[in-house]
Parts: sequence; C-alpha cells; structure tokens
Amino acid sequence: TQSTWGPFAEAVFAAASLLSFNVQLVSPECSLRRDIDPWIFKFWLTEALPLIAAFALAAAAAALWLLARLRLVSRLEKLGVGELMRGALRAWCQALTLLYYPLVSTALSVFGCRRVGAGWILVDDPSRACFDSRWW
Repeated sequence: TQSTWGPFAEAVFAAASLLSFNVQLVSPECSLRRDIDPWIFKFWLTEALPLIAAFALAAAAAALWLLARLRLVSRLEKLGVGELMRGALRAWCQALTLLYYPLVSTALSVFGCRRVGAGWILVDDPSRACFDSRWW
C-alpha cells in the first residue's frame, strides 16, 4: 500500500519544490559544444552550486561594503565588514537548505541503474551503461 502525507504536508512539499533549484530546467545541453558530455556537465554544475552561491554572496557582501564606504546608501554606513560577512554566511547556510535536495539527488543519480535485457543502464541518461569499466 502507498501511504499519503496528508494535504498540509503535500502543500508544504509543493511550496518547497518551488524554491528548489533544478539545473535540468535550464537545459544547458542545447548550448554545449559537441565534445562536452551534457550529463557530466549538469552533474558537476549541480554539485558546484554551493560554491557558486558562496561566490555570489561574497560578491554581494563586497558590493554592499563598497556602497557603505562610498556613503551611497545611508542605511549601510554603520555596517562593518564582520557584520556583512556574517550576514553572507547566514544567507549561504540558508541557501544550502534549498540546495540540499538537488545536491543529494545528483550525487546519488550515479547509482540509479535499471536492468535492461542483459545489461544495466543509467536511469537519468539511458545512453550510459552501468557497472562497466567506464562507469566505475
């Protein structure tokens, strides 16, 4: 039998799925050179999301610090570098909660194999064989 979560939990999961990032939605394979493997590219792009978020938040903190030092935004004048970096760190930790599912899903997709005939194929990329020398 299949269990249900109930309407409240399903609504929470639906809202959380709106906030989750999925690199599959942007279809980067359409713009890649022919010698670049789209599955590998999407795998590493997804796994690099925490670093991309860290660089983006560090750049935003640096921009806010510069705006504060140039006195272009009066509300930022009292902020120090430490406060900006702590704020960026908190934002990064919150971003990690949204990135958790795509990171884990992508990391475990390597093991998502299905038996087809005499061999095994990768569910996310049926052109790849599983459990052969290239897969290991």
